[in-house]
Amino acid sequence: MTFASAIVSLTVNPTFSDFAGAFPVGENGQRHQGAGQGGLRQQISTFLEWSKPYREIIALGVSIILAISGAVAWAVAHFATQTAVSNLECKLTHQLTSQLHGSHANLYAAQIDARESQVKQLSSQNPPISGAPVKTLMDEVDTLKGKQDPENEASKDQLNEALVVCR
Repeated sequence: MTFASAIVSLTVNPTFSDFAGAFPVGENGQRHQGAGQGGLRQQISTFLEWSKPYREIIALGVSIILAISGAVAWAVAHFATQTAVSNLECKLTHQLTSQLHGSHANLYAAQIDARESQVKQLSSQNPPISGAPVKTLMDEVDTLKGKQDPENEASKDQLNEALVVCR
């Protein structure tokens, strides 16, 4: 039966046996590869029959290989992530500290400005007030200025050291 007659017979009476004859058959009665799945099914069933006594050993070997490759993948992912998170944490800490440093500097500047404006207000009143209240406020301004400079220098040094550690 030729291929064309097999197609015609399929249109009239579509059965597998009519169509199967259109494919060439090898010397041992098996169809050529691509002619169907019979040869592949036979090979798979032969392999499965052969592997029956060794299934537990094969499963154990596959399990060991999967466990080892899973452990390697976990280790790589864990340490790569840990390094990235440590870098991110360091940089965020540095940014937050630098913003906090700016807030402290602004706080001292606001306190100094408030004390100086109080001194100006006291000295600009009709009967100017002088003496103890003005002296106290001026002492507070001097104290705040004294605290502001060393703290700024110390926090700048800490920021620079933290930045060096992050790199």
